[in-house]
Amino acid sequence: MDSRTASPRGALPTASPEAVGLSSERLDRIAPIMQGYVDDGKAAGITTAVMRHGKVAHLESVGWRDLENNLPMRPDTICRIASMIKPITSVATMMLYEEGKILLTDPVSEYLPQFKDVQVNVAGTADDPQLEPPNSGPTIQDLLRHTAGLTLHQAAEVARPGLTREEMLARWATVPLEYQPGEGYNYHPSYSLLPYLVETVSGLSFDEFIHEKILSPLGMMDTRRGVPTEKLDRFAKLYDWTTNQRLTVATDEPAEWQGATSTAIDYLRFCQMILNGGELDGERILMPATVRLMLMDHLKPELHPGNPGKGYGLGFGVVRDPVLMGQVGSVGEANWAGANTTFFWIDRKADLIYMLFSQLEPRNPWKFMKRMPPLAHAACLD
Repeated sequence: MDSRTASPRGALPTASPEAVGLSSERLDRIAPIMQGYVDDGKAAGITTAVMRHGKVAHLESVGWRDLENNLPMRPDTICRIASMIKPITSVATMMLYEEGKILLTDPVSEYLPQFKDVQVNVAGTADDPQLEPPNSGPTIQDLLRHTAGLTLHQAAEVARPGLTREEMLARWATVPLEYQPGEGYNYHPSYSLLPYLVETVSGLSFDEFIHEKILSPLGMMDTRRGVPTEKLDRFAKLYDWTTNQRLTVATDEPAEWQGATSTAIDYLRFCQMILNGGELDGERILMPATVRLMLMDHLKPELHPGNPGKGYGLGFGVVRDPVLMGQVGSVGEANWAGANTTFFWIDRKADLIYMLFSQLEPRNPWKFMKRMPPLAHAACLD
């Protein structure tokens, strides 16, 4: 059986590549490269997508969502998106900002009073800290750009079953910050706290808020936490690339999975909303000025993570300098990834979106995130 499948397009508008300034010949390079990873046993299944001028010109899947049972990967296959929930979380937060309910400069403690007495570990260890009050408390902007001083140790302390919301917030506040707010960059923990902020300010649960205000208006009906029973047949297995260089199933409990999930089709709609300046199909989620602010680099030069060409906005990675990044693209291009090998890129200058969805651990072993930009940009005819 051929592992390459025809792709359902959903409600997204489509166009021939040339109609949107793309080369069919160049786009046709993508699927064989991805099929090669499948044939070599380096990935079970991969979906790739390229949109330009608001229309899908390439949407193709190769391989399998369930390798053992020969179930093909498709653009509507439900995948674990992990940290790709962060851009959605940031949009939810900025909707409250637009409503005048929060300011980015507001201290977190104004809404989560447990943080009024938070301390900073200025020396020592997590087990034997030397504490002092922060110069100023972490702000909402600090949460959004990962500069609040929160640590993975705090996240581990919170991640205990059976705790109430108040107990979890209390645990967050009692573990010392790793550095003075705004003076360091520590990826991830802040976005475990932001949903509590959204809930406190909006009066809705986080899941209710993003469903009612973002996912449902955008028609993202396959994006949520976990997978409902009636959709489990579309849920991809997660594979692990082991030290003996073969794919093995990383988890075989799909019904119990409670992390963020989505499909390539759904997430393309979210990306197009961002590229459009906050609107899609007549549904206005954010105003253009807010989206522009979110996609600016919010980090001090010395804090840029990993590469001086990279920056970080509010929920999105941003390209500061393609030369320093060592890859084709535009200044201000936005992107992010999930730990289970899902990636997206939004190039507003080229009016271009491209994406890769797979289900593979460890994330990005074959440098998928560096391989898609030249493949997508090389197809642009202007």
